[in-house]
Amino acid sequence: MPTAATLGARLWSGAVHVLEPAPDLEVWEWAVRHLSMSSRVTPFPGPVRFDQTPYMTGDWSPLWAYRRYNSIDCIWAAQVGKTFMLQLTVAYDSAVDPGPGMIVYPDAVTARKRSRKHLIPFLADCLPDLVADPQDLQLFEYMLTTCSWVVAWAGSPSALAGEPVKHLKLDEEGKFAGKTDREADAKRLALRRLIAFGEFGNSFCVTTPSLENLPGWRDWPDSTQCQLWVPCPACEHEQVMYFNAEHRTWFEPADTGGGWSGGVKWDRAGELSREQRADSAYYECEACGAHWADGDINRAVSRGRWQARNPDASRYASNLASWAAPWVRLREVVNRWFDAYKDEAARHDFMNSDLAVPYRPTGRKVDANELKARLTLPGLRGGRVPNAATVLVMTADVHDDHLRYRVRGWGHDLTSWGIAEGVLPPNLSALDGILRREFVRADGDRMPVAWALIDSGWRTDEVYQYCLRHEGRVFPARGEGGDEPVRYTRQMVVASPEKGQYLEGEVVLARINDSRYKDLLFSRWAIRAGDPGAWYVEEEASASYWAQLAGEVKVTEQTKKGRPVVEWRQIGDNHALDCEKMQLAATTIFTLGGGHDDLDQPAADIADVINPYTGRPAREWNPGRR
Repeated sequence: MPTAATLGARLWSGAVHVLEPAPDLEVWEWAVRHLSMSSRVTPFPGPVRFDQTPYMTGDWSPLWAYRRYNSIDCIWAAQVGKTFMLQLTVAYDSAVDPGPGMIVYPDAVTARKRSRKHLIPFLADCLPDLVADPQDLQLFEYMLTTCSWVVAWAGSPSALAGEPVKHLKLDEEGKFAGKTDREADAKRLALRRLIAFGEFGNSFCVTTPSLENLPGWRDWPDSTQCQLWVPCPACEHEQVMYFNAEHRTWFEPADTGGGWSGGVKWDRAGELSREQRADSAYYECEACGAHWADGDINRAVSRGRWQARNPDASRYASNLASWAAPWVRLREVVNRWFDAYKDEAARHDFMNSDLAVPYRPTGRKVDANELKARLTLPGLRGGRVPNAATVLVMTADVHDDHLRYRVRGWGHDLTSWGIAEGVLPPNLSALDGILRREFVRADGDRMPVAWALIDSGWRTDEVYQYCLRHEGRVFPARGEGGDEPVRYTRQMVVASPEKGQYLEGEVVLARINDSRYKDLLFSRWAIRAGDPGAWYVEEEASASYWAQLAGEVKVTEQTKKGRPVVEWRQIGDNHALDCEKMQLAATTIFTLGGGHDDLDQPAADIADVINPYTGRPAREWNPGRR
């Protein structure tokens, strides 16, 4: 343990270092001048060089952007040097721009392995002057003479919610869990740590993408969108190296892709074996049709330059495919593409790890524009209730930074009309305004919201407390699996988690069969206008509402034993979809319309069912009155 005197000397040394002006060098120039790698961390020991990875340097490269942007995302293919760049920025921060830092990995196992095998030897060997004692480099905390670093992982919200940091590094952020039951997703939790440092704080994130809605790619649309443009060895035409036209559509405007010719190609002669076809792979120039071998690609990359499609964006992001790295051969890429033809898991890996784009599941999904044209009811105005509606139900999806709500009117035949939808501030009390509001019917009468369901999968204790305050009218719900349409459990309500104190009373949690009600919702959307059970949307529904209805896709895959597995996968924000799913579940929970015909449950079977919320037989419950 360092003594008070040695600790004071160390802090003073760091303070003096901070006062020194930062060198007028780019990050890679500083690394070449000051860093030398040992055999403990690389098979190519010696001074840091970028001969093999020229795409890490130059204007608009990630290491160029690091001195100019507060938020950087490198959405690159696998094994092209992303983690090495992250480590370089750790060294640069420690020596040139010291301040408390945090490095976040997807899980504890990866954090432990990366810290022990990579970061600790890297810092000890490259920055020996900043390591006063080897014991200061602990597994999850590094105490340098200039600053300190904490190693954390995405699965531990408590590890991400500690002291403020100036420098944040996220490694493989695309593999971070979307969220925990009670917390925001890991990336957003980690970014909160930068708030105290304002414009002096920065984040450097590297990842292969996973799905469109996960960290990494979800930040791409609003970023600088930097790509590496390389010159053709034959005609000097600059271009981005895309695998095929489908790959190109992720980046190029859709109206320019029809006649595109170029990309990775191979001899398709039928008499050739798979290996012979892979061995014949080449890259074709989109302008002159010249064929590039691996050596040609490497020379083109060495002359390449980064360009931004959206240079005025406040966030920086770059994208790079796998064959830009000199150690990746086209035959290997093509072989992995062959594997992806029939194996969905291999296709997922190929799109993420080689093309550096998200995997987009194919399956049952909706087109938001088509759905809007089909479900919008002309003349149905927001806030107005048709005379045929006998009850209003509100549903709400809870998140860390907002609430998404939906109000629907229901008729006796389970026809449904959209009355109001939107986004509210994150405090649950914001829902009080909807609960207090009286909506006007076409005949002039006023109708309040009769019942409400709130998703309790996130901020569970707060939701339970809110429901208890509105006992008998507002109830918690949660989507999950199971065989029954809805299961009910009584839940105690926590008052103080730290003290283990509970409030008097309980809430009844509705556990909704998530997949079943999504299936029913898609079927309900197919009912023709005017038929019983039709699903209508008001004219004022927002663009985000329509986009979020298409936020999931239903996918069927085969297990290794050949068994089909069906699951819904999120491909974008799905908050409005969750609200509408709960609206449909409300017809079962509150026995609207005398029962739920879609569940093949005849009214006679419902007659003796006791509603868990009222304690009365369902047949005696008139949903049109409160």
